Amino acid sequence: MKVKVFITIFSTVTLFISCNDVSETKRNSSETKTININSISKNKTIKIIEDDFEGPLKKIWKKEQQDSSRILTVSDPLNKNNKVLKVDLNIGDYASGGLRTEVLFEPKDSFGYQTNYSFKFLFPDDFFKKGEKKGWFIIHQWHDAPAPGFNWKTYNRITAPPIHLLVEHNPNGDYYLIFKTGLKIGSMDEIYSVFWKEKLKPNEWYEFSCEVLWSLYNSEGYAAPKLNGEPPYDFSDEVTQKRVKVMRRNMYNSIPNYFKMGLYRSNYEEYNRTIYFDDLKYNSFRVK
Repeated sequence: MKVKVFITIFSTVTLFISCNDVSETKRNSSETKTININSISKNKTIKIIEDDFEGPLKKIWKKEQQDSSRILTVSDPLNKNNKVLKVDLNIGDYASGGLRTEVLFEPKDSFGYQTNYSFKFLFPDDFFKKGEKKGWFIIHQWHDAPAPGFNWKTYNRITAPPIHLLVEHNPNGDYYLIFKTGLKIGSMDEIYSVFWKEKLKPNEWYEFSCEVLWSLYNSEGYAAPKLNGEPPYDFSDEVTQKRVKVMRRNMYNSIPNYFKMGLYRSNYEEYNRTIYFDDLKYNSFRVK
């Protein structure tokens, strides 16, 4: 059966592919990548975004930073032949209403879309501190938008990002990765938290991946996060139960959430911080 697929590659080109259940390739500025379309049904539209940060930051990205020195493409700390994204957040930095340095793009995936994505991240030695008060850094989030007809000034509501990945730290110098999903607004708090029990380490590339179904309903929406291919654990006394999928609605309204990564911190940090990112891969398509 002949399959026709319209593939939008925001960072490079737009392709129309007609084939007989085979794989095709796309070429960007640095390498050839394979797009497997064997399982895509007739007239399926799939959005694909990839960035290996080998060149200048692609036009899909928007920056939220104190100044232009905070977000740069640099050599990989572990491999000088590889380029990565370096994000700095200094004490005193303030951008877009928060203590943040982040990059974002807006894929416009509304309810009924399934999104699959992954990226790598690394913390240098000086990210880890002992004696600092308990606090957190959000390194990735899907941020919500105000309801239709409102902006943030007129919306007048405080919400939590429906999906966020954060590092929590304590005075002992222990750093853990936490994943949270669900809605929180006013007195309503539906957020569900899971974590990876291994302590984070410096100078090690981690790969985070996640599958999300965007929905306004708890019975339908879900997130399935993994770190280096492993699902997280529920918070419990035994810490033995892995959570492969978290069922939670993840949209406050019909306006699509948007993707962010970088550093957004609590009020308790005392030192400047740096994080590195590499190999963003993203695709989404409508399933409902």
